[in-house]
Amino acid sequence: MPADYFTDSAGALDRAIELGCSGYHTDSVGGGFYYVPCADEQLFDQLALGGALDFFGEPCSAEQPEHAVFTSAITDLSLVSSIVPPGSVAGNIVKPHSFIHLNGNIVTVSAPVYAPVDMELRGLAFYNTQVGTAEYLLWFTATCTQAVKFDHLSGLVESLAAVAPAQPVDHSRTEGTYPRLRFEAGELVGFTMGAGGTVDGGVGGAWDFGVYDTSNVNTFANSERFANGPNDSVHSVCPYDQYEDPLRAQYYGLFGTPGGRTIFGADCRGASRDVAGTAAGWWFPEGSTEVGNGFAIGDTLDGEVRMGGPDWSLSVRVGAATWADPEAITTRHCYSSSGEYAFLELLAGDRMAVAHGPGGCPGSLPASHTVYVR
Repeated sequence: MPADYFTDSAGALDRAIELGCSGYHTDSVGGGFYYVPCADEQLFDQLALGGALDFFGEPCSAEQPEHAVFTSAITDLSLVSSIVPPGSVAGNIVKPHSFIHLNGNIVTVSAPVYAPVDMELRGLAFYNTQVGTAEYLLWFTATCTQAVKFDHLSGLVESLAAVAPAQPVDHSRTEGTYPRLRFEAGELVGFTMGAGGTVDGGVGGAWDFGVYDTSNVNTFANSERFANGPNDSVHSVCPYDQYEDPLRAQYYGLFGTPGGRTIFGADCRGASRDVAGTAAGWWFPEGSTEVGNGFAIGDTLDGEVRMGGPDWSLSVRVGAATWADPEAITTRHCYSSSGEYAFLELLAGDRMAVAHGPGGCPGSLPASHTVYVR
């Protein structure tokens, strides 16, 4: 049997973590059927030979350090009302990046966005939002393993603006190749008013700051589900743990709610909110691997429960009659808020039925429900 070939998927998954990839693929050798680390066969071949790859799947350059400590604040922290760490539920997705909420009472011009570490451009998108603004998404490589993402920027510095598309498109995918523009820690990258915000219209929603490290592989209730993506969820890390004190402590002091309230002593959550045997976390339709078709449920730092399916979302505040910690739901529960309900019932085989509709909670699981799996 060749090296790194396994007769069970568990062995291949464990070895994938050691190599710095995720998932597995299969191969037949001499009539035998084997599980091989890494969902991407080409990636396995490169890693098995001892080569290091960056977050974008390309060989690391000789001058790239393996890991770096971040040293510069990404914005003027006096303009920030709160930071929501990775792992928050937005719609039907558990987000792998953090959300930075600007203080609308004091931000009257675009807030600056700075490089947190020496880094180089790897991807750029200029796209239309659903509220009529055009915004930028940027990807950078920091080191061999670390990548940085900014999203919902309203403007770019001259060097980036010169290579950005002239017209926005209707999606935020980064397409094409871009020059490896270098930015030093603390150097200005662009400006933001938050998602959907403008100087004339005021602060919008939050803007995004994410960090991803290929040496980190997050664990989910069913890690095989993420074998072929989303890559950012698998390798997401807490952006603020890349810093040392006192800057790290300043960020932690801003952890709070989407509404702008900080929560003293809050910790930095991770991209996986799955708790096996409970309702908590990220679920997917039976027979589908499409992230956008899933269901997600989790609480905010102040305990508000947020959940959503492909075309709906619901939130229930602490103290409400139907509030319950998702990590405590092991059989069934119905949430109700704002004239809507969501009925959850755990089924055998790590499955869960979810029904959503108008009105108050029904007495039992409605026939019109969707079954999700991990």
